[in-house]
Amino acid sequence: APFVIIQWMRTKTFRDVGYELMTRCGQKLTDNLAEVNTPDMAGKVKFRLDKEAMPGVHAEHLLDAPKVARMAGDLERHLWVIGINETANLFYTSDHPVVRRGNQKVNGELQIGPRDPGIEYAFPLDSRHILLILERTHFAEWKKYDNKAVRLTSEQVRDYNELQVLRSNQRTYCANDDFDLARAVCAAHPEVC
Repeated sequence: APFVIIQWMRTKTFRDVGYELMTRCGQKLTDNLAEVNTPDMAGKVKFRLDKEAMPGVHAEHLLDAPKVARMAGDLERHLWVIGINETANLFYTSDHPVVRRGNQKVNGELQIGPRDPGIEYAFPLDSRHILLILERTHFAEWKKYDNKAVRLTSEQVRDYNELQVLRSNQRTYCANDDFDLARAVCAAHPEVC
């Protein structure tokens, strides 16, 4: 679990999401302080976080052993399944190999935190095996596979490969020259390619 967390945290996406969250929270705090202390300035004071500081903040998160352990503990509560790929298509991986997907919304907000209902992580281990970490209540039908292996269908392999393409930052990899799906995803979602 700590290894999966580090693989997930080390990415540009983690840093970008962190910047977005810190900016949003900082602006909310700024708005609240202005409203309480100087009501005539409410809504006029802007919070600014220099993006150049983010590599240091990112490193601080990566080296925060208690935080990594806490997040790893969150993952350990979920179902852990090894997916076996015996289809004609190999698994993709990418520069962001640990991908996550929220499968539930609460008050219209997609739940993507490690403790959230419906969270799903997928981490290709090689061309034929993938680690799936699935939140227990949403994926209750998978409980029989917890700490076991299961053969995946071609649709499931395609789904996880598509997720790799959608979450990658720059590169998607495959052990053979089988990028038709990646090209199709890029055609359908040019903003990610």
